[in-house]
Amino acid sequence: MRMVVLCLALALLAAGPAAAFGDCRSAGYIRVFDERLDDGRGYGPERCVELARFEIPHGGRRTKMRVLGVVGDARDSDATWIAHVGALAERLASPMEAMGPLDLPEVSVLLTSLTLESDDEDAGISRTHAAAWSPHENECFVTFYKLDEPVARDEFVFTYAHELFHCMQQKTFGPEATLAAHQDWWAEGSAEYFANLVQIGAPYSDEYYRDFSEKSTRVSLFEMDYENVVFFLWLGQERGPAGVRALIGDLARGGGSSAHLATMRRDVPIEAWTAFGESFMDREIRQPGGREVGRTATMTGEFAISGARRVPLASGPYTLARYTLNFAEGKVYKTAVDGPSSIRIRMAERENEWADPPPRVLACDEDKRYRALVLTTDDERATALRIDDPEELDLRACCLIGEWRPTPESLQGYVREALEHGGPAIGAAGGSLSCSYVSGDWTLWFAADGKGGVRWNNTTNQCVVTGKDGSMSHTTTRFGAHKFEWDVVDRGVGRWKSDGADVAWRYVMEIGPMRQERTLPESGPSVESGGFAYQCTDRTLNIKGVYGLSHREYDHLRSAPGVP
Repeated sequence: MRMVVLCLALALLAAGPAAAFGDCRSAGYIRVFDERLDDGRGYGPERCVELARFEIPHGGRRTKMRVLGVVGDARDSDATWIAHVGALAERLASPMEAMGPLDLPEVSVLLTSLTLESDDEDAGISRTHAAAWSPHENECFVTFYKLDEPVARDEFVFTYAHELFHCMQQKTFGPEATLAAHQDWWAEGSAEYFANLVQIGAPYSDEYYRDFSEKSTRVSLFEMDYENVVFFLWLGQERGPAGVRALIGDLARGGGSSAHLATMRRDVPIEAWTAFGESFMDREIRQPGGREVGRTATMTGEFAISGARRVPLASGPYTLARYTLNFAEGKVYKTAVDGPSSIRIRMAERENEWADPPPRVLACDEDKRYRALVLTTDDERATALRIDDPEELDLRACCLIGEWRPTPESLQGYVREALEHGGPAIGAAGGSLSCSYVSGDWTLWFAADGKGGVRWNNTTNQCVVTGKDGSMSHTTTRFGAHKFEWDVVDRGVGRWKSDGADVAWRYVMEIGPMRQERTLPESGPSVESGGFAYQCTDRTLNIKGVYGLSHREYDHLRSAPGVP
């Protein structure tokens, strides 16, 4: 819990004269800071006295900020508080310029020895340190209650910056834009963002990060306030401080909750809201300066999936509903979204791998655990993920299933085979042979139904023969597919049986200006079946013995999740 508890109370008085500052001789003036300051005591003609004055440069103007003391109060610690106010004045200009057009009325800061307690539903009774009041457009009033315990300058600056931003909101957008309770969700969240922009790297919003993690699983932005600093930090990260100013400027144009929803749908559509959710889940949101915005592991719900079922998922407009989906091992699951298109489901097995729900989930020799985000900006709230009857898998072969592509080393090994075939004979005749990879690769696939094959993706190599009378280049391109049926004999040992081949080679021979090109079909394997050895993980495959593949380099990487 932040030691400095924020208390923002806003009230409208009759518009006063357009004077620079209010008059300390007026009983009504000092009551604005705290009504107890005009309790009938004999203050004399002056109820407060100016202790210091600062200027805040912004937008080509210089706004005055003065520090006041209450007549009769002790002055022991005032020098420290005045220095803190001065520190804030020095730091405001750059953040205000970064956000764009913001107006600030002249500011009066009153230091008082009075105490003020507040009853917080989470923290209980606590002593309030700062309260901001902005009763009319010409002056912003901030009361600092001089607590007995010291407050670090950075914490003071952070707290004061938050409070001053409320004054900026009202001066820039008008008091009616921020007074109503339904404005708190953006007024407080953006003020906390501004405080982080002023005091770089501060830890004073951490409690709100935790609260956002806990609440956002079931509660929308419109039902939170300070916690929404998480959203505004992401917005500032993506669009810059001016992007935050643009959004709150649109939100401040008036209207109730329905108007805010319409504005958010225009300014933060489902694509942007999805990007925010994914960034939040992957811990990619940072404060200005790079400090990570932490989150807890709170989820909306969890589902164990081992057979056919309909998984109910719910969300709401601008809510980060998130679920854990556990698929039991030894099966391949077919999935489909069963709900309105206005609700978006995004799933990820690992960080930074968010995608629409996969048509198939392959759970080999271990459970598959996905995080699922359920997002909408619309009024629809219910959707579902439908799971059809899963297929049982042979656990010994499970990690084989999927699509695989050669590593760069395997492509070079494929080239070296050409050297092995022609190099010795050409060398014996007094020439030399050099070969290089040009383009293309191959796809090796194993499906859960026992089908598989090798698909040649225009795999192209070029060899150059050099002799005493000149050189000749020979370019070969392999394309088409060799299909097979497969099974496993034991873990690490399998068999393949040919199921048809439609593979061809295109040859291009060039000698000086002469060029000859022809295409010939490949005859296919000389035997109907064979064996192969393999080692595989979730992402890598080392395999020998499949017809057509390199026997020099045999490493592959999984190219896509699931089965083709």
